[in-house]
Amino acid sequence: MVSTPTFTSRTFSEPSTGKTLRATDIATQQWTESDESTGKEVTVMSSNLQISEEAYDQLKLDSQAQAIKSQQGNTGNAVISRSVAMDVPPPLASEPGGSAAESAQDKIKGEIKREIIDRYGALDQSIADVRSSTNALAATYDSLMAQVNQHHPGLGNSAFGFSVNAEGNIVLLNTQGLKDEEADYLSKVLNGSPTLVKAAIDVANAHIALASNQSWTRGLQLNRQNYAQTIDIGADLFYQREAKALPRGTGEIPTKSVDLNNYWLFQLDNKGVRPTTFTK
Repeated sequence: MVSTPTFTSRTFSEPSTGKTLRATDIATQQWTESDESTGKEVTVMSSNLQISEEAYDQLKLDSQAQAIKSQQGNTGNAVISRSVAMDVPPPLASEPGGSAAESAQDKIKGEIKREIIDRYGALDQSIADVRSSTNALAATYDSLMAQVNQHHPGLGNSAFGFSVNAEGNIVLLNTQGLKDEEADYLSKVLNGSPTLVKAAIDVANAHIALASNQSWTRGLQLNRQNYAQTIDIGADLFYQREAKALPRGTGEIPTKSVDLNNYWLFQLDNKGVRPTTFTK
């Protein structure tokens, strides 16, 4: 340990621990000396402060000691206070802007989390909407075709497709196996059912929403303007019917394969509109 003269209570940093400590005066001493500049006798006072060798070396107390002259009251004697100027670093804290940076990082993480929740929440909802709207349309369509078969036996089982255009009308597709009068009749029957038209529009909207929420569509543009040129709802219903008929958990081998190209997502991939800068 070393002793250094001081008068006041001071704080200093302890290098070995990094803590900021406060020291108080002890054992004040007083004596007289002759001032070299004036030749007058002056009173000198000092006290001892015990600090560690490490703190002493770190703060370079000897090089910072300074003499301060002052006039003392009415005594007429000058009093010299020998004190030590101690550089006390501020308490250790995070880097400048650290808290702000952490706050910004937390904000970004929060936004990403909300985006994931919103995105996958919307995706789940879109999948559910496609399933429910397709089932509702299938039930209405099957019921309507059963009525067609009552008046025109076999016509309701004909192979043809249909979709819904931007104006909300049912349009027939792939009618090569139908006579013109049969196609006209079926078009009138389908458009004459408000329930089926609404169900078809619901399916179209659900497909569009799901396509926009799925990342794998890779920029495919599906909207009400190009929907009828892209998706054959009748073909998708045929795929759904065949897929449900496949044996499940029985060990049976399907007698025929299901054409995946009829599934609306495969139709979108095959016929969907892509931006001009996109290459499949």
